[in-house]
Amino acid sequence: MEQAEFAAEAAYNAHIASPGDSLLRAECTRKKEERNQALRRCSAVLLEARAKRLGASPSPRWQYLHGVAAPHPHPLESVVLRTDLGRVCALPRQQANLLVRHFVRFHVPYRLILLLLLAALLWFLVAGKWIGLSRRMNLTWPSAALCLAQPLAPTTC
Repeated sequence: MEQAEFAAEAAYNAHIASPGDSLLRAECTRKKEERNQALRRCSAVLLEARAKRLGASPSPRWQYLHGVAAPHPHPLESVVLRTDLGRVCALPRQQANLLVRHFVRFHVPYRLILLLLLAALLWFLVAGKWIGLSRRMNLTWPSAALCLAQPLAPTTC
């Protein structure tokens, strides 16, 4: 029993952050950022050297020939979705189709069912009819049915 309590306490203490943890985490993050910056500088230098070797300008700029239309800002196989907040989201066509299928499959049927139920309720409230029944219909029961429905009543059938 004591071993289980000791193991539980050791596991609990292992998850408690010590004051040195934040310093170690900050140092590790700083070293990763320095490594990333060095890799970025190295790749930029290699690209510039390759561009010079090929005779191209190290800083490329776009030039459109006279009479040539500028390319579409999104790939041709993408769909642009606009939200009501003005944001634009370019999705590949396959993902956009999946999004439309999800909306049609999960949102439209529920809304359609709710709309039909609401229409039936309004029809009942306004017209007083529910699938052919009317308030003015005579719904009297035959006496035999009443005798069966009330077995404790004296039988006069």
